[in-house]
Amino acid sequence: MLWLGDSHTYADFLTHAVRTPLQRRFGNGGPGYLHLGIDRYRHGGVRTSVQGTWRLEPESPSRSSRWGDGVFGLGGMRAVPVGSRASAEVSLLAGAATGAVDYVLWFRLPLASAGFSLQVDEGQPQAVDGTQRAAASVTSLRVAGSAGGHLRLSRFRGEPELFGVAVESQTPGVVLDTLGINGARAATPLGWDESEWVSLVAARKPALVVLAYGTNEVFSDAAPERYAGHYRGLMGRVRRAQPSVECLLMGPTDVPQEDGATHPRVLEIDDVERRVAAELGCAFVSLHQSMGGPGSFGRWAQQDPPLAARDHVHLTPKGYERLGRVIADRILTACP
Repeated sequence: MLWLGDSHTYADFLTHAVRTPLQRRFGNGGPGYLHLGIDRYRHGGVRTSVQGTWRLEPESPSRSSRWGDGVFGLGGMRAVPVGSRASAEVSLLAGAATGAVDYVLWFRLPLASAGFSLQVDEGQPQAVDGTQRAAASVTSLRVAGSAGGHLRLSRFRGEPELFGVAVESQTPGVVLDTLGINGARAATPLGWDESEWVSLVAARKPALVVLAYGTNEVFSDAAPERYAGHYRGLMGRVRRAQPSVECLLMGPTDVPQEDGATHPRVLEIDDVERRVAAELGCAFVSLHQSMGGPGSFGRWAQQDPPLAARDHVHLTPKGYERLGRVIADRILTACP
């Protein structure tokens, strides 16, 4: 599963709450796609750490206009180590995968002099040399490790670009790639280089793609109907990569006004997404209705412990867990 979305997706609280029951029923395929080199990054199945100085590109990943060459990997961000003291590590938490695992690292070494060292678990470090891998496009490297192990990248030279790593169990099971960006809208991926992104989606071979946008569109002044074209364009790219993929659109969560009533644009955007989903042959889930409909954000905020955050936009971890269970139940009900 590829799950693209905004800040509701990024921290992996919601997606992990969906991932867990699906893996319990169909097998644990591993944590999936992970970012590297990004500070204050969270994922439910791993612990990540960075040392030294890193540069995030683009500086504002949620933008929908083109920046640079537009090549930002599967998740819309690339991290560049600055200096030889930089390092990045991914450690798998207990239960994140089963048995032996495969790491698939995506990166680009734009200079022949660029390179880095890669270590899996307690094995010998492996040198990745730019003289053999320097290329204008994203390249990948597959290495094997163990559940509960770790991947460490260090000794960088020539500012290589890191796009992320996918971690999967070697035994069959569900894999859910969390591809959220804070502040993102459905138009955000349309600003990325199409051919590179399509090739990466094709490499992942998803059976299901989830597009979970809408909350940031609530705070825009643009006509809701405008966003229909963004979903059509994004699903067009997805189907270029995987023509037979199943798809699911998710509308915005409930967003309150100052008086606690639901913002009217929530219902308008929900309606647009529902109609576009039907047009595209996708399923649709209204997160607003899943929370309980009009005024639900306020009711969730008053729970003990609270299920909605004080910023009137996000949910608490427990809120995302509850909403994730609702989504997982709907997916499981639709499965044979």
